[in-house]
Amino acid sequence: MKMIDDMKRKNTFYLGLVDISNQNETSNDEIRGFQSFCDRTMTVEYDNVVNRLITEIDVCPCNNRKQIFRVKNAVWDTGAVISAISNEYIEKMQLSPIDNGTVITSTGKSDCCYYLIDVYLTSEDCIKTVKVMGLPFRNHDADFIIGMDIISKGNLIIKNENGKTKIDFKYFKADE
Repeated sequence: MKMIDDMKRKNTFYLGLVDISNQNETSNDEIRGFQSFCDRTMTVEYDNVVNRLITEIDVCPCNNRKQIFRVKNAVWDTGAVISAISNEYIEKMQLSPIDNGTVITSTGKSDCCYYLIDVYLTSEDCIKTVKVMGLPFRNHDADFIIGMDIISKGNLIIKNENGKTKIDFKYFKADE
């Protein structure tokens, strides 16, 4: 019952992360594939079947395209209600918090701050003014979690065929 009450609180979100501190590190060759863009669709093809979708994205402080930062390890997480960014990138981007709240992960509950950023899934498609939570991401091989707040703005298709994983994400702009 306490968990249900916590869910009702403002700014409480659930986020799933994998702790890799006790695991052998996976080389980028095993988790990263070929990423391409066409017709506002991001396509990533992996060399094998993967159980984690990791891509690259660009982020910047809101309305400041002059300071774009490449995030090499962005994890697609359909179990995350809201997207999250690592404290390392918060410092690099010199972001200021706009709000605070609570996050509940597999490792427990903690306080967090929220920031506004622009997210580029392709060079042409910017999802403006995305409210993301800042997290330390200790013992994780990710710097960004792409949550359902972003995924729900398009179509995400995951295919496992011929021993390979392929994802397509087509972003739909608000004016369509």
